[in-house]
Amino acid sequence: MTSITEKTCCRCKEIKPVSDFGICNTSKDKYAYCCKACIKIQSHEWYEKHKEKVLETNKNWRINNPEKSYVAKTKWNAENKDRISEQRKAKKDQYNEQCRKRYAACPEKQKERTRKYIENDPNIIEKTRVRRRNWEAKNPEKVQMKTKNRRARKNENGGHLTAKEWRELLFEADYKCQKCGTENDLTLDHIIPVLLGGRNEKENAQVLCRSCNSSKRIQIIDYRKMSKAALGVKNEIDIQTN
Repeated sequence: MTSITEKTCCRCKEIKPVSDFGICNTSKDKYAYCCKACIKIQSHEWYEKHKEKVLETNKNWRINNPEKSYVAKTKWNAENKDRISEQRKAKKDQYNEQCRKRYAACPEKQKERTRKYIENDPNIIEKTRVRRRNWEAKNPEKVQMKTKNRRARKNENGGHLTAKEWRELLFEADYKCQKCGTENDLTLDHIIPVLLGGRNEKENAQVLCRSCNSSKRIQIIDYRKMSKAALGVKNEIDIQTN
């Protein structure tokens, strides 16, 4: 039997390469009658039509097979970490947007709900403060980036610097102040200050200790180039010495 390279889908009537069809042992050419895309659409339509029955069947199977269900769920979660992260972020953004709309529609009602919530639990404010302080103590890098991003938004300069980018800056600076070389009390400094229109992004950031950061004030000084030049001179001296 001669091998075929193309086939017509019985549903969409399009001619497609055989790689777009699944395997079917009952057909003459050993390929499915419908292409994979049409089968996917057909399966989705069937699922939407029998959704309640499918969910009930799946629920009963999980109850009757708890160990297999746990193994399957663990495996799926491990293989789809990025997808889970995106879904959680999307749900969080959707929830925050709903909260903003709800508050904008009835601000007085939301304030009244908050007031009653505080009255029912007088210690809620202190609990919130303790929880926030604990989080800030465990995440100093995120706190610093949050402060920088907030200041940039207030000045409407744009840009967004993440905690990951801050760690990259520290690594590139060898975890030292790029002016004096100390390893203590390192902070993020904007080369072009935010007050002068500098953006809050990695390209406009350098690592300085708190003392050097304060003494720089609102001057535009790029210590990164200076530190690289100094490192080059040091390496040249070391080579000559050796």
